[in-house]
This record gives sequence, structure tokens and C-alpha cells, in this order.
Amino acid sequence: MKQILFNTAMVQAILEGRKTTTRRIIKNVGNRELLEHDGEYYKFGYSSKAVVGTIYEAIHWCKPKFNVGDILYVRETWCDRWLPDGFLEGSERYGYKADGEPAYGLWGNDSQCKLEVWIPSIHMPKEAARLFLKITKIYPEKLRMIEVGECKREGIKLNFEITDSFTASEYISAFEELWDSTVNKKDIDQYGFNANPWVWVIEFEKLPTERINMYKEIFKCDTETAIEKYLKAKNTKVCLESEVEQ
Repeated sequence: MKQILFNTAMVQAILEGRKTTTRRIIKNVGNRELLEHDGEYYKFGYSSKAVVGTIYEAIHWCKPKFNVGDILYVRETWCDRWLPDGFLEGSERYGYKADGEPAYGLWGNDSQCKLEVWIPSIHMPKEAARLFLKITKIYPEKLRMIEVGECKREGIKLNFEITDSFTASEYISAFEELWDSTVNKKDIDQYGFNANPWVWVIEFEKLPTERINMYKEIFKCDTETAIEKYLKAKNTKVCLESEVEQ
């Protein structure tokens, strides 16, 4: 199972069902054009005859890190949770910044003996994951080609609906601000919104955590096996009760 990182605001958007798409930078492509697509590989280069065929470095083949059908576990900002006599168990073992501070018990970074501190998503172990996504579509696109409806699927939420070109531009501006906030300042000229880099557009569906946990409990299996059983049952329209009987 592969991983993907999201900041706290985007985790909240996924939990609320507002975010079903993410965009990730395609590196080492620069201002090349998309020339052709062969299976999972994409060929970027320059259409100018003065370049094509004379400078090999002008051609760049790449493929996305993920594929349609892949299951990803989300790494988010988190913490350990425990009581004086030991760690909490089950779904309460870990806390998540997207949910706010835990309501009771002790929380923080156990390995560093620090109380009431959040641990960055990059350090989150797989066993702490609670969100699982299935990729349904992936394709390359220039960043500034994003449309208003796609901004909403990226998790953008404003206090008004899209009624005209002005309100539409507000959604685009909100996405621009969100995007630039995720780019390292030293890379903003290369990967910022105004730079219009190539990105992978990744569409996904959130798998039902409660259902997966139910499969784990009933079949006494790990998360990946529970997800496999859930997807198999979903695809064949087999109910959980009949699986248990088998």
C-alpha cells in the first residue's frame, strides 16, 4: 500500500467529503509539451522541428507515481495517546490534528517524551493511518487549466455559491492561495500557481473506515487484508453476513 501526505485542512476536507481530487507536481518536465501517451507512460518534449530529433535531452518520458486502482493510506499530523497505565487501544490509540486536541487522557510524542505536541505527517507510521483512498483516475494537466468545479473537488469551500464570473474567479483565487501555501518558497518561481507547472490530477474515493475496521475485527486480519475483503465484497455485491458464514 502506497502513502500520500495531506495537510490538516485537506484532511478535514476529505473527512467532510468535499475533497475528491488532488494535484501533484510532475518534476523535471519544465515548459515541455505533452507529445504522446503510451500506456502508463507520457512523453514530454518540444514540438519545434529545430529541437526534436537533435537534442535528446529535450525528450522526457515519465509515468505517475500512482495507478488507477491503487489504495493509498493518508499520512496526516498526529499524536500518541495514553493513560498513566499505558497506551489507549483500538481507534483511540492515536489522535489527529484534524479532529482537534483529544478530549481526555495524555497525548503528544511518546518517543520524545513530549506532552501536548503534534507529530508531523511525514513521521506517521502506517499502523496509525485511518484514511484510505482508492484512485479512480489520473492524468497530466497544466495547473492553471483548473476549472471552478475542480476547485471545489480540491476541497475549496467559500461562503457563497458560484453565480457569475466574479464568484468563479474567487474560487480560482482561493485555490491559487492554497496551492502556493504548499510550495516551498525557494521553488515558488518554478512550481507556484503563476508558473503553471505540469501536474498529475489524481481523482479518488475515500474508503469507509468504519467498514474496514469492522472487517478487521470480524476476520481478525490486518488493514490491507480487510480492505481487500471489503473491495471484493463491494465489487461482487456480497454482503458481510454471507462472508462471515463462509
